[in-house]
Amino acid sequence: MSNGLDVFLDATGKLVKTIPTLYEDLAQPAVQETGKFIARIPTAINAALSGIDCWIEGRNYRIKETKKLLEKKLENVNPDKIVPPDSYVAIPALEAISNSMDSEELRNMYANLLANAMNIDTKDSVHPSFVEIIKQLSPLDAQVIKYVRDNAFKLATITFRFQRDNLTPNLGFTNGSIGFEVVSNATCIPLDEMPYHYIQMSLDNLLRLGLIHIDYSKYLDDQTLYDNILEAFSESVEELVKETFNDPKYEDYKIVPAKGRIYSNTLFKIFCDVCV
Repeated sequence: MSNGLDVFLDATGKLVKTIPTLYEDLAQPAVQETGKFIARIPTAINAALSGIDCWIEGRNYRIKETKKLLEKKLENVNPDKIVPPDSYVAIPALEAISNSMDSEELRNMYANLLANAMNIDTKDSVHPSFVEIIKQLSPLDAQVIKYVRDNAFKLATITFRFQRDNLTPNLGFTNGSIGFEVVSNATCIPLDEMPYHYIQMSLDNLLRLGLIHIDYSKYLDDQTLYDNILEAFSESVEELVKETFNDPKYEDYKIVPAKGRIYSNTLFKIFCDVCV
């Protein structure tokens, strides 16, 4: 019996001695693989963040370019009048300009804003909302703003309506007469032969931002401004009406142009003084 016990204990002892070696043999590959896995984590993180790293480097470059722009715009300002800009203007403006370096129009707007915010003579005119306004502009919007600024009191517009024959143009329009708007707020703004609907979209955006207004209760004295619009749009309006209202029930309808004017306000003027 004792011999059997001795044999059992002896075998058990050998097994116990074998287990650590066996564990090392089994665990070592797993540990090695775990080590490799852990070592890959920083590489994976670097790869995942590589785009952000590029963005940070690009932002730093764009900030340097912004400083160059500001040096140019402030070169004629007395250095004693150059002051730190208010942070609630400068920080969002710097963030925004770093994302607009590909657009000369928007880049210059932000740079003008920052330059005025750093000039003690003009910084009080820099409203923080101007940054948000520029953020919502396209390069084409910036061109339209310049055109509106440079052509004040010459901005005619026409809305073409298709309505019954017995209504006067502007009275019928402003009173909401029975009829249809075919083309609204048509203008002749010559910007690199841009299609009308792009110009229209820009005007709608400036209206939405409260920078301009369109009034059909009054119109300009210079009839040639309206004649230019009629010449540019009449043919396409007629074609559109034929395609859309090809029905006998519209026999007593006709195309009626309603004359209006586009004008700006104080916000627009100060915005242009600061940013354009």
